Amino acid sequence: MAKIHGRLQSFQWNGTAVAGLVDGSANLERPPLDSSTHDTGDAREFLQGRLTGTIDLSMKWDEADSIQSAMAVDFFAGTSRTCKFRMQTAGGAHSYDATGLITGWAPSGPNDDVGEVTASVQLSGTITENAQ
Repeated sequence: MAKIHGRLQSFQWNGTAVAGLVDGSANLERPPLDSSTHDTGDAREFLQGRLTGTIDLSMKWDEADSIQSAMAVDFFAGTSRTCKFRMQTAGGAHSYDATGLITGWAPSGPNDDVGEVTASVQLSGTITENAQ
């Protein structure tokens, strides 16, 4: 099994990498659909649900980063953009591409630490897994 360093991940919003990324996770799921009826007897039956997901990000706040600023503007405007999440930037590595809508934007300014912002991106429509 090939191990990777988490610091090699990246996130792109509208085609441009976001600066200051500290942590990110892609949470993809296919919630099952209960298709049980009176005819199924004593056991439940399920069908595969639709693919959905979120990407959760933690970033060091960088007022000068145009992409962090664009994400804030898009959050307040409710604008969807293309996004790409990669666990590593090496050639042949996997990426997840989708359209996303920022559903959470939480800047924080702790007294004795660097300012941060966390964001939640709800993926919408087709989510594709690609090799870079």
